[in-house]
Amino acid sequence: MKFDKNRKLVLATGEKQFHWRNIHSQKWYKSLPFFYRDMFRFMIDKSDTGGVFDFQLLYNWQEENIEADKFQTSEEIFETFNRHRDLLRKLYDIDKKTGEEVWSGLVLLEDYYCMVCGHGTLNVNIHKSSYDKGIINSYTKHGIDFKTIRGLNAFNLKYKKKKKKASKGS
Repeated sequence: MKFDKNRKLVLATGEKQFHWRNIHSQKWYKSLPFFYRDMFRFMIDKSDTGGVFDFQLLYNWQEENIEADKFQTSEEIFETFNRHRDLLRKLYDIDKKTGEEVWSGLVLLEDYYCMVCGHGTLNVNIHKSSYDKGIINSYTKHGIDFKTIRGLNAFNLKYKKKKKKASKGS
């Protein structure tokens, strides 16, 4: 049987087709221990279309991959990932009783937008059904300020009103 080495990989519906080839040459990535490199790839794979990741999944992942006495706490994980570059940002909710910010258990992978798109603009009038629309929806859903997204230079979140065609009179 002969294999076609250049055949396109077909992924199941809904799977992300994502790979950043240059990640292995980045100093911040090389500085991470191998365990954390694997963890980072897991977070990319399990994040939503905007790079928002449910931190609880990391605890489940650790249970499957390491011994209980070697578990990393959330503080250790954040400290290690953000040591050389801000890679993870905690997302907060407002506690209705106290009015204080409370960590929602979600994190934003700071470079996700650059890795996936990187073209620097998001426009709801142009990106209506693309992967970019998923990014817009994710940031809006989680209350992420578009001005704080690394690599995003311009954005338009206002829809243009469609012009109605004039009806022909009789």
